[in-house]
Amino acid sequence: VFFHSHERCIFIGLGVTDERPLFTFQTAAGADFDIGSNGVTLENLRFDLTGVDALTGPIDVNSSGCNIKNCEFITADSTGQAVVAIVTDANAGRFNLVDCYFKGDMIAGTTSAVRIVGGVNHQIRNCYFEGNYKLTAGAIEVTTTAAGLLIKDSEIINNTPSCTTAINFVRGSTATIVGCLMSILSGTDPVRIQELNSFNGQGRITTGHNYFRGATTVSAGTLL
Repeated sequence: VFFHSHERCIFIGLGVTDERPLFTFQTAAGADFDIGSNGVTLENLRFDLTGVDALTGPIDVNSSGCNIKNCEFITADSTGQAVVAIVTDANAGRFNLVDCYFKGDMIAGTTSAVRIVGGVNHQIRNCYFEGNYKLTAGAIEVTTTAAGLLIKDSEIINNTPSCTTAINFVRGSTATIVGCLMSILSGTDPVRIQELNSFNGQGRITTGHNYFRGATTVSAGTLL
C-alpha cells in the first residue's frame, strides 16, 4: 500500500512474516533505495541485501523525519554481504528505526547494520541485530558527530570472532543507551567511542539498565 501527499510518503507492506513485500538489489554495489523527501515511512517490508556483494548503502536516508518500522533486513549470506544496511547523512535528522530485524549469516563482510552520519534526535527502539560485524564497528556505528541519539530496548549480537564492539561512536556525539542486551566475543566494553574507551572531555554517552554478555557459554548477563 502506498500513500502520498504533499507532506509525506508512506509505504506499508501487506501480509506477515515471509508473505510481506520483498525488495532485492541487483546490478551494482552502489544500488540503493534512496529516501530524498522529508517524512517518508517504510513499514512491514523485507529487504534482501545479498543479491549484489558489498552493497555500500542500500537504504540511503538523505532527508529528515524518516520512519522505518517493522521491517526485516537480510544483510549477509554465502554469496553476498552488504557493507552496511542503512546509511543516514547530516540532513536526515529525526530518523526513527523501530521494531526492525537485521540478520546476517556468520560470514565476514558486513561492517555494520546502521551507519549514522551526523544529524540530530535519531531513535533506534526495539530492534534486533545479529551478524558478523566489523570487530571495532558493531551493529550500530556513528561516524560523524550526532546529537540526541536514543538507542533503547534492542538486542545487539556481534558474532565475529574476537569482536570487541556492539555500538561505536565518533568523538563528540551525544547519546543515551538504555534497556539493551549486547553480546560481543572479546573484552568488556560493548559500547565504544571511536574505537577507544575515552571521550577526552568531548560529547556524552549515557547508559543504564543494559546487559552485556561476553562469554560463549550460557551465563547471566552483566548489568551496565
